[in-house]
Amino acid sequence: KIGKIEYPGTVEGGDILLSERVAFIGQSGRTNPEGAEQIARILRAIGFETRITRVPSPFLHLGGAMTLLGPDSILCVNNLFPQKFLSGFQCIEVPDTGFISGNVIPLSDRQAIADRSNHPVIETLQLHDFTVFPLDLSEFVKGRGGPSCLILEVK
Repeated sequence: KIGKIEYPGTVEGGDILLSERVAFIGQSGRTNPEGAEQIARILRAIGFETRITRVPSPFLHLGGAMTLLGPDSILCVNNLFPQKFLSGFQCIEVPDTGFISGNVIPLSDRQAIADRSNHPVIETLQLHDFTVFPLDLSEFVKGRGGPSCLILEVK
């Protein structure tokens, strides 16, 4: 246990994306400003640089709008985040086509899994030399979930 979120703070796991050195934190309908600040303090205490930004609707949380593809690369919805929030990272931008526009499952060696209906993401990643495995995730998307909601990364 490295910390605790105290009331009135709320934090949802999909609003936290950890690179090797930066913790990206989203303020959404699930993570309020108090919660974002509390989790930022906890993560700074264990060595992360923290960056906080507001996640606009229709995205439920940060993970629907961006995915870490590697140590220094991010898939993100274009024109959604301040440039400072993403500085130091190569950004592969995709259009905002819905609440999972920036959500994929990154695999090793420039490979990713994407919902097969997310054509802009599939095409954009392929243009950036990624192999994309499109899967029918429509039942999960109906429940407002994206590909990364189906996994727990183990390092």
